[in-house]
Amino acid sequence: MTMEESGIINQVFYHFEPCSKFNLTLCFVATCIFSTLVSAQPVQIVTNDFPPYSYKENGKFKGLATEVVESILADLEMDVEIKQHPWARAYKIVTTEKNVLIYPLARTPVREEVFNFIGEVAPRTIYFYKLKSRKDIQIQSIEDLKKYTHGVVQNYATHKRLVKLGVQKIETVTNDIQSIRKLARGRIDLYPQNEMILAYNIRIYNESNSIKLSLSDFERAFDFPTEGKGRALSFGPDADEEIVKKFKHSFDKIKASGKLKTIRAKYLK
Repeated sequence: MTMEESGIINQVFYHFEPCSKFNLTLCFVATCIFSTLVSAQPVQIVTNDFPPYSYKENGKFKGLATEVVESILADLEMDVEIKQHPWARAYKIVTTEKNVLIYPLARTPVREEVFNFIGEVAPRTIYFYKLKSRKDIQIQSIEDLKKYTHGVVQNYATHKRLVKLGVQKIETVTNDIQSIRKLARGRIDLYPQNEMILAYNIRIYNESNSIKLSLSDFERAFDFPTEGKGRALSFGPDADEEIVKKFKHSFDKIKASGKLKTIRAKYLK
């Protein structure tokens, strides 16, 4: 609450004397104003360019996770602007500012202790991909991964997981298309990603490159040892409990109604 809002409440209470029906009414009104002001804390929503979960097309936000977020906002009758940032920036906002919802966020054990998760929009299965022509890349164990250079978006869960595994040869980027470009040109050896996302990003890559790629140009080199559950919607560490409860309840309603399954079916084929 701002100083101005606090002053309004103080003035209402200052100008009444005890034991009066009129003054009790004023007290009740002041309490209502106070409750409204406290519950009206603004909500921010941030995301990044992560198709097919979240992306912009003709200036409009689209994607599997975006549709779920928009369904929740419609159910709660809330009008909140979604803002797109590079992942590192979006992650900083959700971890340092109040009442910020971020999506899609990998639900890992470490984040489970910090974030206020709303619900999972999709499973998370990841593989290390290499060019099919790179017969020299042979991986039998996690130790073998350390021999090769990996391309990941900075601060993604995959980036942090690689660091945790002791992998040092990492080239960070701001978006996945940059990793595909580097992989195609031999500047990195491996690209950890979900197959659906890889296929989608290849299509985006082909729109602005004369030499076209296809999913058949790549092959799985190794299963990525992921942690946690799926890709989720989540509020940051500093979020009002009531707001989190409202969003969770709405997500559960959407899931129970079958709408979440219908949205997934459009993208997870």
